[in-house]
Amino acid sequence: MSNFATTPDVAPGFRQIDSLDQLGASAGPHRLPLGQDMLSLPPAPLFDSAALPSHVVAEHASRAMVPGAQFLAVTGHELGSTGVLQQDGRLFLDRLVMPPGFGGLTEPDGTPSKWVKALLSDTAEIIALDQPIGVVLNPHLVWGHFLLEMLGRLYLMAKLRALGRPMPIAVPSGMPGWVHDVIAAYFGRDEIIVYSARTQRVRAPCFVLPGMLMADYHLHPEMNMAVADLQRRVLGTAPPPPDLPRRLYLSRGQHKTATHLIANEAEVAATLGALGFTTIHPQQLTLREQLALYAGAECIVAQFSSAAHNALFAPRGTPVFVFGWMNPLQSRIAALRGQPLAYMAPSDQALVYPSDDKRPPVYRFSIDCAELARTLPAFRHFAG
Repeated sequence: MSNFATTPDVAPGFRQIDSLDQLGASAGPHRLPLGQDMLSLPPAPLFDSAALPSHVVAEHASRAMVPGAQFLAVTGHELGSTGVLQQDGRLFLDRLVMPPGFGGLTEPDGTPSKWVKALLSDTAEIIALDQPIGVVLNPHLVWGHFLLEMLGRLYLMAKLRALGRPMPIAVPSGMPGWVHDVIAAYFGRDEIIVYSARTQRVRAPCFVLPGMLMADYHLHPEMNMAVADLQRRVLGTAPPPPDLPRRLYLSRGQHKTATHLIANEAEVAATLGALGFTTIHPQQLTLREQLALYAGAECIVAQFSSAAHNALFAPRGTPVFVFGWMNPLQSRIAALRGQPLAYMAPSDQALVYPSDDKRPPVYRFSIDCAELARTLPAFRHFAG
């Protein structure tokens, strides 16, 4: 592991090709653009912006040019970990296929972190293949990051097949069940190469990496088609059942690994119940059950993070009320889906255990439920 690089090399030069048949078959690294770069959609209506920190309002209003459907074909590398390529101990990272500033490559002492050890190990078993292989995952594999970074990649990989250039995708074993559920909506077992992220690497003449349809979490307008495509694959074309709750509180109160927790969760749920909202624990539902609920939502309330990110699957224009940590990611989703958005700050916040602990820091915060009971109806009126 002496050649391990803590920062990636500059990505190799990619020769642009113009034929779908050449993708993965041409020698050397090459690139195929299949879509147009586009400006991210305008910001959605923001409730009570005068009361929010100025940086939150500025981030909410920002836009960016986002690369359209593109595919990088990387040669001379091996695949390991959760979708990372390496060549002679140096990692391939590119802003088109992985978020900038990606960390976790090293332990505090500078040695390779656990998730890259097999990727670099001299004793890793090699799975040698003779065809191009698609790569759609990246190491930060949690639900919120999957929705923003990897769903678009999976959609584009399936789009290749529809355009007449099918190829298998590589997926590590031991992934959470929801990963397999989403991927199974697009690819059958015979189209998936399974490898161990801990003990194996995949060697192939070429790895095809679709872009994220995202730039600094500004989402390309085509992500709306990616959302509709997954809903169609999982739910079909029938409308949502009329008896499902339509005002949803997406709670993380029973999420065992949550790092931001509501101290007065029961009081919050009771307050929302009095306002006609049903408490939902997304991690306890199947993918189909979740998507059916979101597809019929008329308003979503959620703690910030992956629970709130599920608003991606709510109908366009659905009001979304978020409390907790203020972060521009929810504003990006709101812009894509045209969803009026409200942010409500915690009334207090405390660190549950210190950041120098071996575990990630957990923050416990409280919500002023009297304010919630006043503000949420005002927001719904604002959203029309």
